[in-house]
Amino acid sequence: HTRSFGDFAVLVRTGQQIDILEQCFLQEGLPYCVMGQTSFLDKPGIRQALAFLRYMMQPEQPLRFLQVLEAEPFSPPQSVRHKLRQQLFTNPAGTDLRVLAELVPEAMTLLQALAAAVERYRPLLAEPPSVVLHHWQADYGDAEDIDLAHLQRLAERTTSLPALFDLLLFGKEADYEYTGRSGPLPVEAVKIMTIHAAKGLEFAVVFVCGVEEGLLPVHAHDAALDEERRLFYVGL
Repeated sequence: HTRSFGDFAVLVRTGQQIDILEQCFLQEGLPYCVMGQTSFLDKPGIRQALAFLRYMMQPEQPLRFLQVLEAEPFSPPQSVRHKLRQQLFTNPAGTDLRVLAELVPEAMTLLQALAAAVERYRPLLAEPPSVVLHHWQADYGDAEDIDLAHLQRLAERTTSLPALFDLLLFGKEADYEYTGRSGPLPVEAVKIMTIHAAKGLEFAVVFVCGVEEGLLPVHAHDAALDEERRLFYVGL
């Protein structure tokens, strides 16, 4: 009988197993959704990339500049950030990086690095978002960063940065998970979650991964074995 991706669930004992499963699903181009965990948009690497791209789109907006200062690689110490914030709203030059560097000398190195990044990325704004993010990951990210890989796959479905931000703003959580194929975002997706998060749910097909000592049960000593057995029963 034919089943949809939404009929499947993959259950694990610990959250660390989810990272490996995500790599497998991304590699195979299977649509999935991680349930019961913080959205990947809240991950530091994603916030950093999106803050910089928003600033690139609206460099004259003080809010965008302040968001860049909140995230690496352009985040100064809190005292310096406070001085920049004061100058930002009291100086007529506003977000002019050269003027800000003169007014707050201790931020000069950081602001010069930001200005250099802006000059380097400005020609890329006409490119598809996936190309821009590829450069960002090469310059500031980690080649093994699963979250940035998520964002790049989502970016492949848009043709401009404004379209990408519209998708992030108006899309649903399930829409942020991807197939490796072109076409519309998947409506159905395999659910990946811990057994704890699966309590009370039902699926037509369930895979319980890592049924071996050290994973499930994660604690094999007598005091914890009963709880591990109850948890495994939930999975079954």
